Amino acid sequence: MHRPVLRSQTLMVPAEAPGEKNRRIHLDSPAWEQWLGDNDRLRVELSIRRTPITLSLRKEINGRHKTAYWYAYTKIEGKTRKKYVGPSADLTLERLHAVASAFLDL
Repeated sequence: MHRPVLRSQTLMVPAEAPGEKNRRIHLDSPAWEQWLGDNDRLRVELSIRRTPITLSLRKEINGRHKTAYWYAYTKIEGKTRKKYVGPSADLTLERLHAVASAFLDL
């Protein structure tokens, strides 16, 4: 199965079985919050200052507090870079744009 992709403000979730349709989940909806709680990876495609950037987001568990936080990964000049995004409640389009901009400013 392909990884879910967030483009603009819509998460495209691939169908799990043949014959099923892909699901569309709008950012900041109750379905979005539910999906974030149930999943741990997605791809985000953005355009920042007319530069396309793709982020791989992963939910990671903090060992000390057992709390889940999202991190963004991308490759820049052949090196994988990592940035903290925040807990699921902070996964907004505004926050994703800020993280993507920080990658471009490296």
